[in-house]
Amino acid sequence: MEAEPDLRLQLQTVKEALRDYLHAGEEYKKAVEAKDQFADGIENLEAVRNAGGANASELNDSGADASRENASEANAYRVNENESLTEIQNRLRLISEELEGIQRNQMAYDRQLEQLQEKRDAIAESEGQLAQLREQFLQNRKKRDILKQTGHYLEQAKAALTAKYTKPLKEGFDKYFAILTGTAADPYELDANLELAVTEQGMPRKIGLFSTGYQDMMGICLRMAFVDAMYPGEKPFLIFDDPFVNLDDRKTEGSLRFLREIAREYQIIYFTCREGRGNVNGFAE
Repeated sequence: MEAEPDLRLQLQTVKEALRDYLHAGEEYKKAVEAKDQFADGIENLEAVRNAGGANASELNDSGADASRENASEANAYRVNENESLTEIQNRLRLISEELEGIQRNQMAYDRQLEQLQEKRDAIAESEGQLAQLREQFLQNRKKRDILKQTGHYLEQAKAALTAKYTKPLKEGFDKYFAILTGTAADPYELDANLELAVTEQGMPRKIGLFSTGYQDMMGICLRMAFVDAMYPGEKPFLIFDDPFVNLDDRKTEGSLRFLREIAREYQIIYFTCREGRGNVNGFAE
């Protein structure tokens, strides 16, 4: 027999061959018995012996020899038949064991296949997420480039704006600071962000470190400098909502002088809850 890839079909073929083999053995036994009977009948025929003479004797001798040889072959066949059946049984047992091993391997392969399918699904999901992340990355990189360019242009605009307004702002701040306080504004400087800084004892200080009154004064002067820079032609009206509330009495006179001075160029609407700050030296008129 030739090995077949399908073990179930192989087992069925072996069973059919075994059935045919046993059937052929039975038929062979019957044929041997019939042959032995025929040989015995020939030996009993006297006519054949007398007519054949020596030839008949030789025939009988050869027939006897043939009968003995056939019987020996039959006995050998029966032994070989038993041995072959044992071999077939052993082969069937081996095939059954191999089939069981194959079934176990198949179950293991099925479990491995399920695990691989789960991994494949996880990989497919990860690939989908990777595609989304890649698309998001490209969009974010595009936004980053736009923001980077925007920041660059804003820096350029800021630098241009600063260069354009730094000098007039500083001049306007110096003018209004001198009006408000009666002192020069030399220690005060504008940085690149148009923020005030004060140099004291060789160290720059932020205006946030000063008192509330000083901060109010510097803030008002800087705002007026911005108004002058933004409106060089037609002047707008200005609303003051009691901006000097944190100033002490010594600085109140300077604040009213400041209001009278800017009223020469701007229309002022001034709100206050203190009578003494609204009608000094005829300012209300």
